[in-house]
Amino acid sequence: MKHEIEFLYEKISELETKTTKGTSVVTDMPKVHDNGDKLCADVVKLVMLKERHCKKKELYNQESERITIFYNRLVEFKDWEEIAGLLGGKNTPDGTRMRFNRNKKLVT
Repeated sequence: MKHEIEFLYEKISELETKTTKGTSVVTDMPKVHDNGDKLCADVVKLVMLKERHCKKKELYNQESERITIFYNRLVEFKDWEEIAGLLGGKNTPDGTRMRFNRNKKLVT
């Protein structure tokens, strides 16, 4: 999944360069007259790739957190407070435990 995210990022970068090259200011309407249809198609593709990239990153982050919780609890035998600290943010020991139990049901 990480490779797919990197690939999508590269394609987004390429399309951003391509779509902004023809106009000095990016607006809702492209200013390139002779290549407008192609530019519009590229902009649509760019938006779709950005949405897909965002969703893949979200899934990757969720999976990464789940693996972190399972590994630290089942292999490292850490308590819920330590795991919540590893995850950072607003994660609490109780919330981490509940997430573990929800994901455990999905795995079994």
